[in-house]
Amino acid sequence: MLRKGSCSLFLFTEPLAGWRHVRVSERRTKSDWAEQVREILEVHYPKAKRVRLVMDNLNTHTIRRCMKRSLPI
Repeated sequence: MLRKGSCSLFLFTEPLAGWRHVRVSERRTKSDWAEQVREILEVHYPKAKRVRLVMDNLNTHTIRRCMKRSLPI
């Protein structure tokens, strides 16, 4: 079996509203993840007072990365 590359899928969902957002990236870096979180907060939920973020324990998913990108936590 020959592997011809890989990609990373970022999936955000709000099940009760029937909403989901998927972004495909060529790589999986902390900066890529932080940029996706920024987009969710600033584009999709700009007026939300609170957003509950449930994450897996992947090493790129850290609050510190959001703070480095100046995201409102």
